[in-house]
Amino acid sequence: MKEKEVSQIHGISEGSIVRVTDIEGSDPEIVPQLQEGVTFEVRSIGESPGFGSKISVILDPVEGQGIDKWQSVIASTYEGWPNGCSKGLRFDADGHKTKFADKYFDLEVLE
Repeated sequence: MKEKEVSQIHGISEGSIVRVTDIEGSDPEIVPQLQEGVTFEVRSIGESPGFGSKISVILDPVEGQGIDKWQSVIASTYEGWPNGCSKGLRFDADGHKTKFADKYFDLEVLE
């Protein structure tokens, strides 16, 4: 079965410049470069193979913030978020690093 192509979700699109607006997490050590006010470029948005309706979003840090380019953020989301389990936020930077904690966050489009 072919994956469906996804290039935008929750108001962001591939190539957008976005800023982190809110964070709620159980462990501040998870993805420490993910902080309120940090800007990223949305590198890709796509369905996560083998995970049903889970969508992966890859965010590259914008230069000039003291964050190395290799410190990209891989986040997950679902079309039905925000919801109660995601603390009202639309993205989660947990699953690609650990299964034991979550770092939910929201983004606003700058460009």
